[in-house]
Amino acid sequence: MKLRTILSLIACMFIFNNTVFASHLMGSEIEYQCISNGKYKVVIRVYRDCNGIQVSQSNLVARSGTSSVTITNQTKLSSRDITSIGANCAYQSRCAGSSYMYGIEEHVWTMTLDLSSYSQCEWVLSWEQCCRNGNITTGQAGEHFFTTAMLNKCITPCNSSPTFSIAPTPVAIICYNQDVVFNNGALDTIDSGDSLSYELVNGLTGLTSSVTYGGNFSPVRPLTFFGFPNQNMAIPAGFHLDPVTGDMAFRPLQVNQVAVIVVEVKEWRKINGTMQVIGKTRRDMQIIVTNCTGNASPKIEGPFNYDICAGDQSHTDFSSGTFGTTTIVVNEAEGQVI
Repeated sequence: MKLRTILSLIACMFIFNNTVFASHLMGSEIEYQCISNGKYKVVIRVYRDCNGIQVSQSNLVARSGTSSVTITNQTKLSSRDITSIGANCAYQSRCAGSSYMYGIEEHVWTMTLDLSSYSQCEWVLSWEQCCRNGNITTGQAGEHFFTTAMLNKCITPCNSSPTFSIAPTPVAIICYNQDVVFNNGALDTIDSGDSLSYELVNGLTGLTSSVTYGGNFSPVRPLTFFGFPNQNMAIPAGFHLDPVTGDMAFRPLQVNQVAVIVVEVKEWRKINGTMQVIGKTRRDMQIIVTNCTGNASPKIEGPFNYDICAGDQSHTDFSSGTFGTTTIVVNEAEGQVI
């Protein structure tokens, strides 16, 4: 009996430790580009917290009705640090082995998806891996990570998804009590005449299952903001996502809060005189609220070549000249001027 109890405890500890050390996923998105009728180039971008384990390759699965296609043949395009900290700063990204607490990596895979032999029109593409960060404070800590996109292979001409032209780094680490205005930069440059719309949606743990939202948090109230929990209050209060432009605006009010925000982009096309959804993709993001240095508006005059670093308050000697005492407000989280 004692042996069985000990073995059970060891098993529990093993599962717990796996969950803790596997909790590295900060977000992802799936994009696709039509090659020919029914054939697509698919790109998966995954965002990793460098405090966790490495990101591994996971299969892309396409599902439509009773049919399923699994893509294992993938090419790793790139892996890069997108924390955006200047090379000359004392604090470097966690991804570079620094003791600094923050570090975000972008990993990109590409593959070919061939649906030309299938008659079904609508397909859901999915990518999954364990697990979301264990330090998330709004309910999703350690949960399974699952993301999707949707395409319609019967659309003529063949459709490609919008692409996200802006990495989520500017919004991944944000400052307490400072207004955030952000746009993911979704662009649909391949297909002329299509329109985009934006919506805050559930994070996913599976094809039909959603992440957990604790307390008053929800997809449209993903973190604590000015005016919480009423997301419809006028700016600067509330939590706003413009459904037409994709502009997101809010003021975070809880230091050290870590939250999940998921934006779904729908692609619309007029078919037989009616606007119809022909594709969907989503950007799943993790947001960290930190107490940044300073609260005054920056004023920087003249060209210079100097890294603005975490903890900096002012500099007088820039490499291209001396401009006197110039006060600089720094986003301590990212080492960027705000």
